[in-house]
Amino acid sequence: MQTSKTTREEMFFMVREWQQTGLSQKQYCQENNIQYHVFHYWYRKFRDEQPATERQPGFVQINNALAGNIPFAEFTFPGGSRVVFHQVVGVDYLKELAG
Repeated sequence: MQTSKTTREEMFFMVREWQQTGLSQKQYCQENNIQYHVFHYWYRKFRDEQPATERQPGFVQINNALAGNIPFAEFTFPGGSRVVFHQVVGVDYLKELAG
């Protein structure tokens, strides 16, 4: 039987591995035979344990080839609240949200 520490280390290893791939979470899950909702749970646990000082504020560039050319934006506030846009939004508008 695995201990919770071992399970946690394995989950976080896979999250770090995913971050290095450049794949979306869904693509990574498909390639590694992981249920998406399980991986997303791992990712939330991983993200919640990161110190606030290590979280990088700002924008993340998305490679359109990896995103399937689907225009969208996601804005995550320091407290963890998110705003998801399912259509193209201007950078100036996103900067106002951060202000």
